[in-house]
Amino acid sequence: MDGPWTNGFDLALLHAVNGWAGNFALDHLVKQAEENPLLRGALFLTAFWGMWFHRAPRTWKRREQLLGILFAVVTAVIAARAVSLLFPFRVRPMYADGVGFVPLPFPVQYNLEDWSSFPSDTGAYFFAIAVGFWFFSRPLSLAAMLYSAVYICGPRLYLGIHWASDLLAGGLVGAIVTPFVMRSELVARRLSRPLIRFAELRPGIFYAAFFLFTFEMVPLFTDARGIFHGLMLIAGKYDLPTASIVALVVAVGTAVLAACAYYVARTLRDDRAAAAGD
Repeated sequence: MDGPWTNGFDLALLHAVNGWAGNFALDHLVKQAEENPLLRGALFLTAFWGMWFHRAPRTWKRREQLLGILFAVVTAVIAARAVSLLFPFRVRPMYADGVGFVPLPFPVQYNLEDWSSFPSDTGAYFFAIAVGFWFFSRPLSLAAMLYSAVYICGPRLYLGIHWASDLLAGGLVGAIVTPFVMRSELVARRLSRPLIRFAELRPGIFYAAFFLFTFEMVPLFTDARGIFHGLMLIAGKYDLPTASIVALVVAVGTAVLAACAYYVARTLRDDRAAAAGD
């Protein structure tokens, strides 16, 4: 495993924040802040749903932009993972030797040994949402950015999950990607507007699927990733090639997305045909 390619900035902030480790109350509060989804994803998605059902002029435009936030989040996380592949593997502080990391007095298991620390996809995720809120309320957006920096990113530094530069880079990815996605006419025309029309035509199906998607967003898709992790463990147990599991997951995911896209497109086509017949 390669070294963590540390620098003075990262080490100074690690020691300043992680140096508090060992305080019983603070350790447990930080662990709760990291693991409890109520004040993390749930808080952000509650604001999202509140704005979705907020009565205002041009509701369709508001919902178009809200869908843009979701597309921006997905794009930002994918971009962060892509960046991680372009840089050398970076060991997380909790696994790095000789950096002065102070472990907590109780076990913290995240199974992140094989995941490069740089950049933080959690930072990309939350800052994508926070920046997206700027299109609706600047005070809310600024509050969400501050909350993300302190309450979301701070514990990850304290627990040694990330270096400070990981979090900064991830936040920048989210902040840069979001305006481009939300202002993209292609995204609005090809994705957001068709989905809003589909929601009007098939509200039961749309909101059931929408609920499931945002439900998984609350814990940052931990449940979905857990399925993948379980399959990888099975593959390791029976000496199956890792590539076969990845290919299986990609194939199933592609098939599900293709089926959903086909159903939405067919519903919209039938609606246009009925309107033309009238």
